[in-house]
Amino acid sequence: MNRPLHLALLLLLAAGAAAAETGSFVGAGVCASCHPAQSTRQDKSAHALSLHAAAQHPLAARFAANEWLTREPSFRVRYRRSPNGIRAQGHDKENVIDIPVEWAFGAGEQAVTLVTRIDSEWHLEHHFSYYSAIGAMAPTAGHSALQPKTLPEAMGLPYKTKDPAVGILGCFECHSTGPVRISPGNILQPAEAGVRCEACHGPGRPHVQAASRGDIRQARTLIANPKRTPAQEILVKCGQCHRPPATAGTSIDWNYSWNVRHQPVYLAQSKCMTKSAGQLSCLTCHDPHSPLKETSKDTYRERCLACHDGRSARAVPVNSGPCRKDGACATCHMPAVSPQPALRFTNHWIGIYDPAKPLRPRNQ
Repeated sequence: MNRPLHLALLLLLAAGAAAAETGSFVGAGVCASCHPAQSTRQDKSAHALSLHAAAQHPLAARFAANEWLTREPSFRVRYRRSPNGIRAQGHDKENVIDIPVEWAFGAGEQAVTLVTRIDSEWHLEHHFSYYSAIGAMAPTAGHSALQPKTLPEAMGLPYKTKDPAVGILGCFECHSTGPVRISPGNILQPAEAGVRCEACHGPGRPHVQAASRGDIRQARTLIANPKRTPAQEILVKCGQCHRPPATAGTSIDWNYSWNVRHQPVYLAQSKCMTKSAGQLSCLTCHDPHSPLKETSKDTYRERCLACHDGRSARAVPVNSGPCRKDGACATCHMPAVSPQPALRFTNHWIGIYDPAKPLRPRNQ
């Protein structure tokens, strides 16, 4: 290793320690010093953009548009910019609530959900989220059926800060990298916002230290490489946040459309995976360093044709006609499911579907 690069690594390591040190985590900035191409692409991904301080979110101007929103029966809420950030203001006929909006969850490819710390024990998930498909605010997923009786209830749904089952801490852990710091007053502070390099590759400090010494062979052994990870382990790893495959005895309601958003659960049911001899995993189709929206339908089709080359596959759709001329295999075999307006999830239970029944493949 040349001396300038050696010094640069040491300086970046020190900077990373100041910015993102929690144990052996160094931060994406340090990773980028040796892996600039991967880092530059990953910077633009929904994973990397999955958590922001609310006022710093790229879509803040859209969800903080200072427009009054109505929540039945008699509540109104608006989100607006202030000199100190973004605030949520709600009122009914007698009362007014004005609180800061601290965090924005989601890159915005589908939605952005807002969160406020109420006190040391509770956080608020705001009732209104921003949905890119409609360019507007609408009820947050899971809130539509709730009927508020008071203004505080109308503002959103409270979550315990550290409840092991449904605490807001779990949301921060899946939308950030490295351990979430918790102050004595239960103020949550992510080590690094967004799902970055070390979320998948593991803590990078030992790897960087070995590389800075010029010991590249050892450096490679001190960092996780998902390419060398068995498919089932990849499914479990991704499932830590996207829900892991169901274990024996677990009951899944396959007719409940909201479950489709748990991709590993559904992929694990696919014969494409179970009969692939460990060759098919999440990484077969998804490059974790690239934005999902930049993956073309031709790329997905190539992945399908790696096994279904037209000679060994029976890829005849239910109408007994030819497959789609545009080559969009997933349109039929991984149909989109919309559990509520403005949200669409791809069903990862790969199979043959009746057009009007996108939740389960035929005969399964």
